[in-house]
Amino acid sequence: MVSPEMQVILGIALVALSIAVIWALWQRTARRSVTALLLSLGTLVVLVSSGPVLWWQVSSRFQSTILQPKVLKEEASSVEEEKPTTPSKWDRLQSVVKELPWALGALDEAFYDYIAVEEGENVSMVLLLVLVNEESLRQYQNAGGHPEELGLVGAALPVPSILVIVYAMGEGIFHLKEFSLAQGQEGGNERRVALREVAVAEDPLGRALWMRLKGSFPQFPNLLAHVYPGEQLIGLLRLPRGFDPNHSLQIYYGSHGAVLLQNP
Repeated sequence: MVSPEMQVILGIALVALSIAVIWALWQRTARRSVTALLLSLGTLVVLVSSGPVLWWQVSSRFQSTILQPKVLKEEASSVEEEKPTTPSKWDRLQSVVKELPWALGALDEAFYDYIAVEEGENVSMVLLLVLVNEESLRQYQNAGGHPEELGLVGAALPVPSILVIVYAMGEGIFHLKEFSLAQGQEGGNERRVALREVAVAEDPLGRALWMRLKGSFPQFPNLLAHVYPGEQLIGLLRLPRGFDPNHSLQIYYGSHGAVLLQNP
């Protein structure tokens, strides 16, 4: 199939050839035959009148050929400007659990983290961990959050503490003995203690290391709770002595870990 550009070129060549033939015929027959002269003049008029149309086709093809790379370049640059955005911690959490206290999403990401506990290829529980202090509570309430939805009413809060919200995706056991806390110390050493060990050491002081706020979260000194699909438990862990809430704090549930850091 002949391309449009080649069609234009062939059309121009045909016009030129026709003019040459007509000119030659006219030179030979114009003086001998009036009919040949009129035919030659008529053909010449038709070809001359079609000249602007052919010229318009040539110029339009030429301009489109020149402008096309510019358009493609602009389209390419617009594609390059569309860079994928990295999802926030709250977006990643919502991709696993939908039923979340929405005002917690307004907190500085340093104040919260989460652990997805897996059994095989499925997530069995999601633990949302929030550092509770004066600043995080202020941010939560400024965002329109209501402390009563978290069970944070009716009792004096040990501040700082760690709010633990358990979302059960399947049936299982939530066990506080799986918790351990770690924090770097001076000299590069890390202090890591199991929650159960701290509870045994501090129980004589009469200070409960954890407390139930909502649901069947274990009440001190109980350690475990049976959970069912769709169930939500909320409790509070008191930060053990010797841990600084102004520095990075690692929290582990079994082999899964999360990090809370007030000032990143």
